[in-house]
Amino acid sequence: MLCLVPAVGWAQSDHTNVESGHPLGFDDAYSIGYGARSFGFSRSFGPENDFHVGATYGFAKNQDFTIGYDTNGQELEVSYFRGLRREIEDHSGLAYRVSAQVPRNGSAYLTVRGIATKHLGQYGKLHLNVDLLLASEGGIGITLGYSSPIGIPRHFDTQFVAEVNGSVTANQRSTARFGVGLRHQVNPVTVADIGIQVNAEETRLKFGMSVAF
Repeated sequence: MLCLVPAVGWAQSDHTNVESGHPLGFDDAYSIGYGARSFGFSRSFGPENDFHVGATYGFAKNQDFTIGYDTNGQELEVSYFRGLRREIEDHSGLAYRVSAQVPRNGSAYLTVRGIATKHLGQYGKLHLNVDLLLASEGGIGITLGYSSPIGIPRHFDTQFVAEVNGSVTANQRSTARFGVGLRHQVNPVTVADIGIQVNAEETRLKFGMSVAF
């Protein structure tokens, strides 16, 4: 952490910028800052425990690139995110993410995610994610997420997040998932997160951390 101190003035994490996997499964419509870099990890506990690490670089305005690795399935992931429009008056913020997953044992597959973010009340935000899975067994998934700071007006360093997800595969197999969690600004460069996700087959506890550098 000492080596990060000189970077505090320009590289900062933001607990209000919701990232997929920290701790739930949805994104908001905003990339990390231009020139910013972050490293994150997450740990999941369920029927199959897994560990995920990833690094993100904001290489252009409203665009970032992420490379990660997940021990569940020994899967390499590369994704490109682009913000198309910031939220203006009655118009939602819009973005998309394209992700390629390459398992060690199995075929690679591609996911295209459309993202919309819109304020709900003074502080809350709704996030709609629509996923199209391009693989031998394709499918579509829809996630409605919610985020809002808690502790206002005394504190503004903790964000509550929640999600409802439904997905259908090409063979008509459908699943539903629910989740709640918290994102907490530990210091200017560090965000910690914890959450729980539940579906018909399992309950999964997740925690993680993201550090700007």
